[in-house]
Amino acid sequence: MNTFTLSPYFGDHAVLQRGEAIRLRGGGTPGDAVFAKLTGATPSPEAASHSPAAGSDGCADAASGCPAAGFCGCADAVFGSQSAGSDGCADAASGCPTTAPDRCAFAHPEPGPKSPGIVAEATCLIGGDGVWQMELPPLPAGGPYTLVCVCGSDDSRRTSADPPGACLAGKSQPLGHTIDDGGVRLTRTDIYIGDVWLLGGQSNMQLPMERVKYRYPEEYRNGASGLIRQFCVPYGWDFHAPRKELSGGEWIVAAPHDTPQFSAVGFFFARAYLERTGVPVGLILTAVGGTPIESWVSKEALEKLENGAALRAYDGRTLADALSDAALCRDDEYVRRIQEADLARDAHWHAALNDADPGLKRSVGTGAPDAADLGFREGWASPDFTEDASWKPISLCAPWEGAADLEPPGAIWFRRWVDIPPGMAGRPLRLELGTIIDADQTFVNGEKVGETTYRYPPRMYVLPGLSAGKHLIAVRVEAIRGRGGFTPGKAWRLILDGQMPEPSAGMDFAEDAYAAPAACTNSAVTGNDTTGKGDTRKEAKGNGVAGNGATRDGDTGNGAADGVIDISAGWHYRRGATCAPLPPPTFFERKPYGMYQGMVAPLHGFPIAGILWYQGEMNADEASSYPALFAAYCAEGRERWGNPDLPVIYVQLPDYRLEDAANWPGFRAMQARLSNLHFATGRVVSNLDMEEDVTVDANQAAADLSAVGADTSVAKPDRVCLVKPIPHTAMVAAFESGEANDLHPTCKKPIGELLAQAAATLRGNR
Repeated sequence: MNTFTLSPYFGDHAVLQRGEAIRLRGGGTPGDAVFAKLTGATPSPEAASHSPAAGSDGCADAASGCPAAGFCGCADAVFGSQSAGSDGCADAASGCPTTAPDRCAFAHPEPGPKSPGIVAEATCLIGGDGVWQMELPPLPAGGPYTLVCVCGSDDSRRTSADPPGACLAGKSQPLGHTIDDGGVRLTRTDIYIGDVWLLGGQSNMQLPMERVKYRYPEEYRNGASGLIRQFCVPYGWDFHAPRKELSGGEWIVAAPHDTPQFSAVGFFFARAYLERTGVPVGLILTAVGGTPIESWVSKEALEKLENGAALRAYDGRTLADALSDAALCRDDEYVRRIQEADLARDAHWHAALNDADPGLKRSVGTGAPDAADLGFREGWASPDFTEDASWKPISLCAPWEGAADLEPPGAIWFRRWVDIPPGMAGRPLRLELGTIIDADQTFVNGEKVGETTYRYPPRMYVLPGLSAGKHLIAVRVEAIRGRGGFTPGKAWRLILDGQMPEPSAGMDFAEDAYAAPAACTNSAVTGNDTTGKGDTRKEAKGNGVAGNGATRDGDTGNGAADGVIDISAGWHYRRGATCAPLPPPTFFERKPYGMYQGMVAPLHGFPIAGILWYQGEMNADEASSYPALFAAYCAEGRERWGNPDLPVIYVQLPDYRLEDAANWPGFRAMQARLSNLHFATGRVVSNLDMEEDVTVDANQAAADLSAVGADTSVAKPDRVCLVKPIPHTAMVAAFESGEANDLHPTCKKPIGELLAQAAATLRGNR
């Protein structure tokens, strides 16, 4: 059985770094020969006839390399239909870009001694460890190319001096006649050469376009240029050793059908970067929600930190203790036992909660909750159920703090009637409930329309259509680890799906559409566990529900206006069950160096243009340790990728003001001192020109942040750290893109565009 493989990184639609050697690798039978060639399409006469006139776009004539029709996604079904001039294209027919001479070198690399029709070629022998690798020469930005790798014996080209794994590219015979002679063939198509950027950090970098589709409906619906691609590294930690190969992954194109999977920050970065530079953009997504910086730094780098004994991990433990804990995870059985215990404890807790909740029925004859069908014993979600005096009135704006029947963990039911006017009847609706601490199951007329298992995703459940008249909404809230609640200041409403209300007055960014209802603007800001330290790997699930036309008496609250029904008031609630808090599970992704070894280490053989870093939420309570950790992260990336000037561009934490953000102002001030190059919306680049180490305390933090309107009243004066600017870095100020009551603001476009500005600046607009 032949085991010939090519790294998943070299897949269809890949973008490979321009100006750097293309390092192919894979596996196979030791001693076999591997032949590789990269071929580029020659523009047809028809395509050439559509090229711009001499001198336009930096091209002397059609033969100089201007791409054929469809080059930048203007006239190619693969990339989605684009209008003339979109994505920097001068003409939808020609597909030729309007700026950046680099665009006109595509598919025309420097001539060299290679076989006819082949752009680059090489061969090698598979080593005794079953691994092969070879290099193709650096190429300028261009494409599309086809990569063909063939494995087979070729003893005529081997000598006794050629050990397994040796590169044979220098042999006298050309490869063109050999690669087509048979063997196991792997072909990858639609490959471009451009700039590749690593996306690192936690959930705000990971946040997909699917989560911002209501803020950016046009971009979500239409996608972007086909020259924008993303590779998502498979999730996984490794505490044994740095992985040498990716476990999987594939490249996707920013066409409409794949756009929902793109990192939102990455999407807007790539779109703006393409417009600035004119070269294809590849994004490597490694970000994972809820991960601290120490998860993304190697064991060796962490151990080398001189003050490692004094540095602290995200949870306040010394870094030395955290490293000792991570060492235990090299025992797979140890990890398995913990995971199984966590799952069993979670299942037992929910079983006990459901068993005690009179709103849930029991499976016939078992006494256990029916997980497949959360029906009703007393019908609390049914429009046929009549509330008695035990149901109390409440507004979703009301804080739960201090309320004896709301404070304890457990399950609490909420019910409200809503009157659908004729103008909204039969049309798709979106039920918005903001974010909820912690989990929810939501019903309309007794049918479950959606559920979310943790607190951070916004509850937006789509209903295919309700008849005119009264309908019942029921929400079962599970407070799992402490006091639950509806996040204050959110919008709770029924809205025509696909419609966005007018932007709220007084907001700094025009896209905002999530202002608090007027009735809630004076509510106290309360909440619990909003650090991003919960399980961020689960997502909301929803399904449609058909209205049954029920018309029972009840409080329907405010009427609809402009396709929006405010449902913040008019609710009644009753506790379903009370339980002791569920202890949190063990998050192995938060332990030192595990994510680095599992997700980043396999990438070091693939050249990149730079790193985009959006992280810090998890480390905000230990700002004094962050500069050393961030410096180690930058230094290691530059060493491993062999580029001492590798750009690292990071996002400063945005506005966020719930009680767990007490240390965010000081953390932002510390971040501002990590680089002397800042980018902010509406402002020119700021060069701070700091040559000396700077001591930053809470007073300095307040001074630094007051200029951008940050709330500095909660800064802690005992937080002090020594900060030295790191060369070849830049900071993007994101305060104005934040939401005071949401850890995951949806305003990602300004951040992506500022990252592109910074990237083009650090790369010199090459």
